[in-house]
Amino acid sequence: YNKRLEPETKAVIEWMSKIPFVLSANLHGGALVANYPWDDGPEPQVEHRVNVAPDNDVFRALALTYSMKHPRMHLGKPCNIDQGGVLDDAFPDGITNGATWYPVTGGMQDYNYVHTNAFEITIEVGCYKFPPAEQLPTFWLENRDALLSYIEMARKGVHGTVKSSIGNPIPRAKIEVEGIDHPIYAAQGGDYWRMLVPGQYNITASAYGYEPSTQTIKIGPQRESRGDEVTLDFSLMRDDNEHWSSAYDYGLLKNLQRKGYLKNVDLNNQMGRLESVQSDSIVEFEAGENTDSMAIHSLRITRNLGAPEENKIHIALVGGLFATQPIGREMYIRLANHLVEGNKIGDPPIVKLLDNTVIHIIPGLDPKFDTVPDVCHPKLEDEIGTQIMKGTTVPNPVTTAFKHMMATEGYDVIVTALGGSVGVSYTEDYLNVYKNIAEAYDASMHKDNCDYDNNNSSDFGDYVMKNYNIPVIALSLSCCDYPPAENIFNIWRDNLMPLRELLLNLATGVRAQVMNEKNEPIREAKVQIKTQGYPVTKNLAYFVKTMAPGKYSLTFSADGYIPRTIDFAVKKNEMTELKVQLLPLKSIGSVEPIVQEKSDHGKVGDNGISHTLEFFSSKHAPISELITVGKTSKGTTVSAIKIGKKSVETKPSIIFTAGMDNEPAITSHVLLNLANYLLENYAVDRSIADLVDNHTIYIVPSLLPDKKPGTSCSLYSSELEFPIDGQLAGDAKMIVDWLKKVKAVVAVNLNSGSKHVEIPFGFNSKNASDLRTNDEEIFNYLASTYIQKHPTMSKDPKCQDNLKIGKNGITRSGTALPDEHKDRLIDYVYQKTSTLMLDVYITCCNSNIPSDLFEANKQSLLSIISGMEKGVSGYVVNENGEPIVDALLSYDDSPHIIENSENGAFWILLPAGSHAITAKANGYIEDTKVLTTPDIKQYSRLIFKLKHNDTIFGLPRLVFVIFTGIIAFGIIVIGIYCFSKCRASRAEERNNRRAYAFSLLRDGSSFFDDDEKEVELFKRPARNSEKELLVGHEISDARPYFDHDNSEDEDETSDLEFVQPDREWQERKPIIYD
Repeated sequence: YNKRLEPETKAVIEWMSKIPFVLSANLHGGALVANYPWDDGPEPQVEHRVNVAPDNDVFRALALTYSMKHPRMHLGKPCNIDQGGVLDDAFPDGITNGATWYPVTGGMQDYNYVHTNAFEITIEVGCYKFPPAEQLPTFWLENRDALLSYIEMARKGVHGTVKSSIGNPIPRAKIEVEGIDHPIYAAQGGDYWRMLVPGQYNITASAYGYEPSTQTIKIGPQRESRGDEVTLDFSLMRDDNEHWSSAYDYGLLKNLQRKGYLKNVDLNNQMGRLESVQSDSIVEFEAGENTDSMAIHSLRITRNLGAPEENKIHIALVGGLFATQPIGREMYIRLANHLVEGNKIGDPPIVKLLDNTVIHIIPGLDPKFDTVPDVCHPKLEDEIGTQIMKGTTVPNPVTTAFKHMMATEGYDVIVTALGGSVGVSYTEDYLNVYKNIAEAYDASMHKDNCDYDNNNSSDFGDYVMKNYNIPVIALSLSCCDYPPAENIFNIWRDNLMPLRELLLNLATGVRAQVMNEKNEPIREAKVQIKTQGYPVTKNLAYFVKTMAPGKYSLTFSADGYIPRTIDFAVKKNEMTELKVQLLPLKSIGSVEPIVQEKSDHGKVGDNGISHTLEFFSSKHAPISELITVGKTSKGTTVSAIKIGKKSVETKPSIIFTAGMDNEPAITSHVLLNLANYLLENYAVDRSIADLVDNHTIYIVPSLLPDKKPGTSCSLYSSELEFPIDGQLAGDAKMIVDWLKKVKAVVAVNLNSGSKHVEIPFGFNSKNASDLRTNDEEIFNYLASTYIQKHPTMSKDPKCQDNLKIGKNGITRSGTALPDEHKDRLIDYVYQKTSTLMLDVYITCCNSNIPSDLFEANKQSLLSIISGMEKGVSGYVVNENGEPIVDALLSYDDSPHIIENSENGAFWILLPAGSHAITAKANGYIEDTKVLTTPDIKQYSRLIFKLKHNDTIFGLPRLVFVIFTGIIAFGIIVIGIYCFSKCRASRAEERNNRRAYAFSLLRDGSSFFDDDEKEVELFKRPARNSEKELLVGHEISDARPYFDHDNSEDEDETSDLEFVQPDREWQERKPIIYD
């Protein structure tokens, strides 16, 4: 916006305002695209952020109409002429939202949409800004049909006339479409043309002095209504003033019947009477109580007058800032009457308004009004408004008093009512609160085309904002500085309801009181919204601020107290009440700075953090739990807090760690703030409750409590090494063992010394110089998610000149510094655990205030939690639906292996696309499934039902048993056969060696049965000691017994001879005969 317009610009603006254009096109060169509003972004200096206009559907239809009729534009291909930058972008369907492409402030298409009836798009007709002359015929042929089709669109929608009940056209009648915040105005002949896409609409026509009329109309698809124009005429009835007053102004005759402007004396008398009208004292007429009120007479209107007012919004309504612009005098005295009467009859909106605000009304600031001539644009020197802004050599008591009032009264906003133009100006604020309020008022006004434009409104606002830090909204209500007296009532009628709505909007916001644990106000407390800080009131420690409806986050802090961040929602026309209690640091142990202490039981370490986490978990027991990560090599306990809704269902986990960097205190405090923020806002913010209910969040503020703080702001972090192929020991093993136990999906490790995000190296690449991981896309997604929500990280704010960081703020593990640091934790975690880990560097040095640093990183930390829901989740179960524990899941070609949880659940972060996922477990047959994940923040569901592995060496169990049995049986048969053959062979060998030997026959086996039986009767054992000595053991010898016949010769031998059993032959013993 330029206050001083160039002649050419001014000429175009005047031309556009005089002719009621319906459709417009601005032809450019340099690209091939149809560009539609808005051209300016929703946030200054932010590129590629879509910003749609209220009539976005119409603008897209216009752009598509042109693009589709162009032979090449609809293809959406870039020019590829090596100009670089935005001119080489590609555009789907050949159209783009202007702000999405690149933001342009003050573009012509935006101006025309706001200030005229014309719907304008910018058409880039070719790739060259200054094409050669010989190409012009080609340009014409390519764009001819598109231009003609675009012109035809001017008759799409609805058109008609607005007339009075007696048939007279009503110029400048306002045409509004319900649900679309963009009115247009009828031409001088009462005709209007409103472009709309097919659909059903409620359309209202209104004008000064007429009752508004609303009609419903349906616009069919273009193929049905082509050639059939939709017409809608309005006939408005004259509005009766008394009827309007009764309906909207409580029937106040003094606001209705008075003719002309009030002189200063009459104005003071009116204010004095208001003080005495209200029995419950809501009005105070300030005139003569002090130096300021002697020079400036004013009204103070609020309920419970006399009670402390520091918990209310203070609104100053200033009229007559310039004596030549007196319309504010009449508007604000009527408004005072309206407020008093509304409170008197108990109108709820007015009662609520006066409960939450103190309205200071100064209807006539400049006392020179009585001398001003009654003309449209009177001239007067040294008006009060001019003296305030430019100063004066002669002190003026009114100017001095008003400056003193702005410095001491505590005005939260000043609203002036002026003449000289029709519109609303405002001073900028970083939350766009007053911008939204001013634009809402401006949209409700009946606009006139003024030949004269008064710039005093914005000049005064800039001055007050710069010198007193008070926002200013300036209402310009008439083209004339001094509108005719007969127009006063019409102006009042047109502005009463917008004024009421403005006051109600200003009374919308937050009221917070900051107290300690004894409910005593903490008067030195500070309140922070984003990057802006505010003090609380000096007495009761209130923070009161106007805010637009929406969700906000406030951080409360004070010296000696733990900072506290609270999320809350502001509802329309409501003042959100907050009671904030800050806890002293000593109640939970020292938190800042962190100290390490010893106890009688050995090292406790990081006592402040441990006590703080213990306090958090005890205060929020239903959703938090104090846990132990492990013990360091020096015996120090590492504490963490587990945050999540307690249930039997397993949820995806995320880990936040800190304390491994060179200066751990600052990063540890950021995580303490994060834990406090999640726990405190769980019950009051639905979005925080969703994060806590659907995730398990582990926060470890000090992963290495034994680490001593560094002496400089170095990027080097822990000296621990985590070799991929080596053995871990000490603190490194403790950390990794806990990470493997938790099996988190994502981990974020906070560091200091820079502002960037590091992702792991790739180790599986076929090309040694290619350092990308197989999960490059998902790592970049996580890193970008963090960076995009950070206010400065994406702007490449290098803390040191020698840092090697990409423009997007992402770099590889350990490569930011010239001398690379290897064996980093995030590389090991990627290769050896179920977790994807980022190293996030959040501050250049340790000089940041923890609460400020947390506020800068809060949205990034929260977005990482919500950003986890991208990929695949499910269960690994057996055929009976029972969970399989310790199943391993792999995907695509990634070396990253995920181990499922105890109940079989798993989560895998994956980019959009097709993926092959494999699940395997001991004793089960592995299974691979292919699925496609959409590009949305939601897990795709996948169930693996693994079958028991009944195979042994690749054979089914039954087949293996049968086969094994056959083999065993064969071995036994072969063994028996071999044994039999061996026995037979040895027996044959013995028989061959003793062929001459004899042995005693069995009983009854001889041919001499009778004789042998007889001989058997006389057998007896016999011993032979000589034989025993000879053979080494006792030998049994069976002999027959005979009665010796004396007559016979003893030397005579028997005819029976006996030999030793074959045992002796086997043992190769000599055979001895008797």
